[in-house]
Formats: sequence, C-alpha cells, structure tokens
Amino acid sequence: MFEHFSGTLERLAGELAVVDVGGVGYGLRVPASTAKALRVGQPVRLHASHRFQNDVFQLFGFASREEREVFDRICNVTGVGPSIALSILSALPIDAFRDVVLRGESKALEKVKGVGKKTAQRLILELRGALEEEDLRPAPTQEEPSGPPADAVKALVALGFPASEARSRVDRALGSLAPAAGEPTVAELVRLASRG
Repeated sequence: MFEHFSGTLERLAGELAVVDVGGVGYGLRVPASTAKALRVGQPVRLHASHRFQNDVFQLFGFASREEREVFDRICNVTGVGPSIALSILSALPIDAFRDVVLRGESKALEKVKGVGKKTAQRLILELRGALEEEDLRPAPTQEEPSGPPADAVKALVALGFPASEARSRVDRALGSLAPAAGEPTVAELVRLASRG
C-alpha cells in the first residue's frame, strides 16, 4: 500500500517519527538505527511497512529498503509481532542479525527486549534457511563508496568476514598506513585487514 514517505521530519519522539508530506503528518514507528539518522526540520525519506494489529493500522519507517525487508521477514515468524521486530532491529544492525541467525546464536537474540528463549529459537529455525539462500546485506547502490577501500571490504566479505567486521578491519588498515604512502591498493588493504 505505502512504499515510502518523502517529506520533512516534523517531530521525533522516541521511536515515533512524524513526517510532513504535502501538509499531512504521517506517524511512523522507526528502529533506533533509523532514528539516529533523522533530524527534525530536515528532508527525510522513509521506506514504509504497514501492519494491522489488534484492529489498529500501524506504519513503520526505515532508512533503507533492506532494513524494511528484514523487518517484514521477522514479522512473518510465528508469534513475532512488529514491536518485537522493531526491538530486534533497534538492538542489532542487519548484518549482525543475519550473522546471529546463521550461527544459531539464540543467546544473543534473548538479550533483545521481548525475545525469550522460545522466540529466539523460533527466529533461528524459521529464518536460517531463507537467510542462507538470500543475502540480506544492503545491495550496492550508486551512492555506495567506490575505490580500493570499498573493494577491499567486498573482498573480505567474499572471504567469509561479516560485512560490519570487514569494514572495521579495512578502516583499521587505512589508519595504520603512513599519510605519505599514497592510496593503497586493494591487495595491500586486504592483506593488512586479514591480519586483524
């Protein structure tokens, strides 16, 4: 029904973001990761998901399409509602959530507010297969950085590193280089980053 909302952020109160779109204010619940990137009075574009719960229509907004897709997947797990899905995405970035599910780390999920032992196990059971078949990491976009650092991150991901860890390793590798050394090659960055 709603794909996204583009307008001006009128108000941000906790997980509620009010977006003014042509004079109409839409209230969307957002995860902490999205809320951190929002600024009142600034233009905003939120990818939307909508849910009916207890005869109430609710709108949810996300900074990226990928985050919305993960939210929808979590909501489709038996016994998991949008509030729990929002709590999960507030506590875990997409890459971290994917890695936790694929590794079967139910204890990490149990730390999320509202997620008990049975729910954590159900999330892993019902989502692991889908996540193994479909990579839910954000797809490359035209705005994505390019050059040796970005290519080094991709190379580390291909070698099996989680995307978040690959990025931090490349950042550390860049920080260890002498300023006068010039731009490093992808191979140099991968070699340095692989060492930790």
